[in-house]
This record gives sequence, structure tokens and C-alpha cells, in this order.
Amino acid sequence: MNSKLFILTKVDFIKTWGKGKLITIAAFCIISCILSAVPAWFNLLGETKIPALQFTEYLLNIWKIIVPFAALFFTAGIISNEVKSHWFRTVMTHAVTRQDLLISKILSSTASVFVVMLLIGVIPLLVFGITTGAEFTGGILSIIQVFIYFILESALFVSIAVWLSCFMNGFLNIFFLAGWMFLDNVVLKGILSMWLSSSVTGNIITEFFFPSGFSEAAIVAGGSGVFPTEFLLWGFAALTFFITAGLFHINYVKIDVNTD
Repeated sequence: MNSKLFILTKVDFIKTWGKGKLITIAAFCIISCILSAVPAWFNLLGETKIPALQFTEYLLNIWKIIVPFAALFFTAGIISNEVKSHWFRTVMTHAVTRQDLLISKILSSTASVFVVMLLIGVIPLLVFGITTGAEFTGGILSIIQVFIYFILESALFVSIAVWLSCFMNGFLNIFFLAGWMFLDNVVLKGILSMWLSSSVTGNIITEFFFPSGFSEAAIVAGGSGVFPTEFLLWGFAALTFFITAGLFHINYVKIDVNTD
């Protein structure tokens, strides 16, 4: 990463974590930790010994919910609002490219989702384990794989939201992406799953245009421990496509670079 892109990403990350987002995420973290400690505080478990818990399984169940919502939370109007506030106009007076602006947004938002994964995913689980004395099982390799795959999953959702924001005003990009997620999970992987899975075209539609390759890879790695080659290939194909689409469309965003 060149120095200019690093500085842009750092600035974007700091800008992303405004007072409102800090308070919201901190509140969710505190509430999650309190709820995790409730069984021990009120002795709800009695003398019952908690069986060993599969750490990766819990992470999977938590991150499947947290990652999409965190991506939506941090990418609302991520491009269009920066153009409207003239932030891009200010930055473009320096020797940076539009592609630098877009990549820095993807990196900073993905880093923000990563922080949320730790605060609302990992820390409450650790609090539960410490307060109840529960033991967690799971190989370190599978835990690392699940962690990496969900970071990639967050980068994918962020890339889609950034691309949509290149030509959608305001917060419309996250509403469209939320509808996209709903269509993927309820319709394509639910109602129409049998029909789509039986055809090559259906597989391409579900795996490429409604991607879930990285989350599926995490499920495989966390469950069986098998290296999920097929799902990773679909995930990287979709990630490459949407980043490329964003890099293309950022060139057509009207950014006034005049200094007056």
C-alpha cells in the first residue's frame, strides 16, 4: 500500500468512527457483554456443568448476522454523501486518484467491520466463557480460517455498497443492498433454491451476482476443516467483479475539483 493510500485510509477510518457510531457500537458491545454474563450473575445454570462449546460454531452464528449489518451500518451513502459534502473535492486538490479514494473507502469500512466483529462477536463470547467457566474447543487453524473468510465477506459487502453508491444518491445504496440480501437469502436460497441449483445459469446467478462464497467457505472450514476451494473461488470472483465495477464507475462520478 502506497503512503498516500495509507493516509487516505487512515483518515477515512477516523472519519467513519464519528461520535454517533462510537456510542452505538460501544452500547451494543456493553449490552452483549452484560447479556453474556447474566447466566453466571444470577446463577441460572445452578450446579450444571456446561459442556465444551465449539468456538468456531458460535463465531459463525454470530458473524453471519453481524457482518452484513455492520457493512450496511458503515457504508450508507459512502460515496454520494462524500461528494455532496465536498470532501472528495477537497481531497482531489491533492495528488490522489479517484481509484485511491474508492479503495481507501473499501479498506477503511472493512477495517471498521473487523473492529465490530471483535467487539460484538469475540469479546462477549470470552466474557461468557470467563464468567461461567465454560471451555471452548476448536482448532486454531479453523478459527483463523473462519476469521479471514468473514473479513473477506465483509470486504465483499462493502465493495457492493461502494459500487452502488457511485450512482445512487444518499443512503439509497444500503436500502438496495439490504433488498439484495433479502432476495438472496429468502427467495434465491429459499423459494427458488431447488430450481436454480439444477441449472448452470441458476448457479451462476446465485453464486456470482448474489455472492455468499466466503461465508460458505467459513461454514465448511469451521465444520469439517476441509479447505473450501470452490467457495473461495466464487467469493474472489465476485469480490474482483464488484471492486472492478466500482473502479470503473468512480470515473463517472461528478466530483468538482475546483478550489474556488
